[in-house]
Amino acid sequence: MQNDKKEKLLKDWNGGISRGAQRKLAQKLKLNEASVSSWLSGRAAPSEGNILKMSRVFNKPREEIEEIFVGERRLGAHITANTAQAQHAQKHSSHAQPR
Repeated sequence: MQNDKKEKLLKDWNGGISRGAQRKLAQKLKLNEASVSSWLSGRAAPSEGNILKMSRVFNKPREEIEEIFVGERRLGAHITANTAQAQHAQKHSSHAQPR
């Protein structure tokens, strides 16, 4: 699960301690703690700029940070978009007038 990966990354970065890690990351990124909290819970995804900052803070490749924090949201958005496109195509094909 992605949340486990996020929590482990944060805890490892904070010397093996979970308490205060979220606040420390928010301070390091010069953001409010609510933003970081929303990323950790999966309610929101960090911007590309914040992914790059976290890559530097955690000393991890950008792609790894993106996979941990954005990967599942992108997959969900991709599935939702494809479903919406399929539903739209199906709706419009059933209303087509024969020539």
